Amino acid sequence: MFGSWRAIHSRLKPHFSSQSALVGLIVVATAQTASSSNEELKDSVADKKKKEKKKTHWHTKQRHEESDQQSILLKESLKKYKEDLAAFDSVGARFDTFASAMTKEKDANGVRRKAMTFTDFLHSLVLPRFRISHPSRSLQYKCDFVGDADGLISYEECHLLYHLLEIPVEHFDVAFLMFDLDGNGTVDKAEFLEVLSSVLNNIKDKRLPEDSTDEVQVEASYHLLLHFFGKHGNKKITSKEFVAVIQSLKESLLRAEFDMYVHKENKKEDYITVHDFAVTLISCFDPKHLPAMLDRLQLLRASDERVTWREYLEFHSVIQNHLEGIKLAFELQPNHEITEDDFIKAAYIVSGVRLPAHIVSMAFRIFDIDGSGTLDENELLRVLSARNQTHHHSVKMWPPAKFWACVKNAE
Repeated sequence: MFGSWRAIHSRLKPHFSSQSALVGLIVVATAQTASSSNEELKDSVADKKKKEKKKTHWHTKQRHEESDQQSILLKESLKKYKEDLAAFDSVGARFDTFASAMTKEKDANGVRRKAMTFTDFLHSLVLPRFRISHPSRSLQYKCDFVGDADGLISYEECHLLYHLLEIPVEHFDVAFLMFDLDGNGTVDKAEFLEVLSSVLNNIKDKRLPEDSTDEVQVEASYHLLLHFFGKHGNKKITSKEFVAVIQSLKESLLRAEFDMYVHKENKKEDYITVHDFAVTLISCFDPKHLPAMLDRLQLLRASDERVTWREYLEFHSVIQNHLEGIKLAFELQPNHEITEDDFIKAAYIVSGVRLPAHIVSMAFRIFDIDGSGTLDENELLRVLSARNQTHHHSVKMWPPAKFWACVKNAE
């Protein structure tokens, strides 16, 4: 029996030996494969880290380059702004530069006169400001109530419109009350021209000599008078109707500025970045004080917040029409440091408009020099009031006594 087992074992031994060898080879091969895979994995991880490091370095370098380019752009824009302030120091200088059309009619010397399109007029106010963008050449603006029969604006009308855009709304309200002799809330054409003359007499062009005869011609706007009083000039208008026209002009001006930075998305409201909105806030500020704000302006580039056209119009309209009321609200406060909530509350009280918190917060980030979260009342008002001027005129505020006397006499 034992002999038979030995015989079987002797016959199977070679088979077991070869099988063991095969198993051994498989084990070795598996180990080598695993080792190779580990090495490849290590190499792959190392390569990935190397690529990520290289990518990060590239992005960092790109950000630095973009930041450098932006700094250069801001410096060049500031330089251009200073040059423009010096070059466009009068209505005539702006008109001569931006007027791109010629009238059909000729003057006494047989020469056709230069004239502005409505787009030229808007650009003459927007482009000399501090800005970092340019208007689209294909974008044109229209207005039904300015210009001659061809919609062209003469120098005289340009001069008149510049003045009208700077006059506070309440001045017209008081003037209309003064000349509304029958108390029905309307004025005719003759009375309206008296209203304009009265209000315009309170404007002084600080660039002109005291004895200058460069007066504003109140009948310079053909379409404006036609719009108000009809073809035969026998209609009457209210203060509200006149103010609505001025507001429409101001809205067109804001739209022209907004369009320089606009982003459009399908089925969504047009918007600009908070960075570009901040640029519009300081666009009329004294260039001597701008450099201190440009560094803080740069910080907003990383923000993905947006300002829609509705928000933009709302904010600037409140500033244009109610800044004096906001100023009075601030003066009634014992503390001269203004918080974001103070600003929102004051704007709401005088205008009935509750400004979006994120818009006000962004404005504070620009003007809050020491990072305290509050603003000095005088500094804030100085910046915002600059938006209401075209760098030509200083509006003389009517004394309160005279104001109330006008109202009382009209009652």
